Amino acid sequence: MGNFKVLTVVVITGIFTVSMMSFTATAASDCIGVKKAASFCIGYVSNLDNSVSDACCHSLKDLQDTIKNTADAVKDCYCYQSVAKPLKGINFTRMDSLAAYCHTSFTYSLHLDYDCSKAKFP
Repeated sequence: MGNFKVLTVVVITGIFTVSMMSFTATAASDCIGVKKAASFCIGYVSNLDNSVSDACCHSLKDLQDTIKNTADAVKDCYCYQSVAKPLKGINFTRMDSLAAYCHTSFTYSLHLDYDCSKAKFP
């Protein structure tokens, strides 16, 4: 069972890395904070870890601090969706719970079907 969990983490990490590499240079620079947060939170949102890591929460808070207006919130929402879309096994209920667990806030849902144009800045 332990080997299966390790293999699953390796496969998900590999898929995540490939998806990150598929961005154009401009999109990659625009989504770096989102990718960083996603990389630290992937274990929890893919049901491999039972709790959210401190690194995940710190990266989400750092990302939240960079959102200065509605345009930033919309851009980050689209970044989350583009990072999460190619990944399999993502638990979006867990993904949406990250903000509350980490004592930060997002003005948009992290579900893939959320209309990011509705994201707002507080």
